[in-house]
Amino acid sequence: MRFDSSPPAPTKEKQKNTIMGFYNEVYMTTSPLYTEEEIKNIVHVLDNAKQKFEEPEENKSFFRGEKKVKVTCVAWPEVKTNLKKFEDFIYDANNRIFKYDIVKITDDHFVNVNYYDTENPNYHWHMDGTKLDKRYDIKLTCILNISTEKYEGGNLVLYNIPDNINDIIKEKFSQPGYALLFTSNHFHKVESVTKGSRRSLSYWALGPLWR
Repeated sequence: MRFDSSPPAPTKEKQKNTIMGFYNEVYMTTSPLYTEEEIKNIVHVLDNAKQKFEEPEENKSFFRGEKKVKVTCVAWPEVKTNLKKFEDFIYDANNRIFKYDIVKITDDHFVNVNYYDTENPNYHWHMDGTKLDKRYDIKLTCILNISTEKYEGGNLVLYNIPDNINDIIKEKFSQPGYALLFTSNHFHKVESVTKGSRRSLSYWALGPLWR
């Protein structure tokens, strides 16, 4: 689940601590993790998955109209072979940068396929977190750009990080095959798609409850 809200006012102290290595709280591949052909194969597998379902209406109403995106949930076993590099990227980034105690991805997990177009254009400021599960919290938001069509707009923007970092994300992550992850309690949004369609795949890495 994700919680919509307006982000708090930025602080100079927070801005000082936003970069650690490449990013602090944000980590992105320096080149595409997958080729365009591999992305097309992933999309084909997702579109033809048997174990999938649309996001329940009650989840959509929870966002009070702030979430304008179509979401399909696909079972991990359907796509895990194609997402091995994405899985390794998550584990590697966590081990080297974030160092959270995260739960291993298992066959009862799901990925979300997010579809944006001019009718489902955006996702307003929010942070990711569990709503009902009392065992775990979401530690990392992990996203892969699986767009196979050209689109305009639809930029992922993270709150309270330097403009040059958001510029890098805008330039690179708008291309298919790039993967990015960040701490899930970080406010972020997807700006409106103004032309074409944007697709992304997201997975939330779970860990013990925040203390």
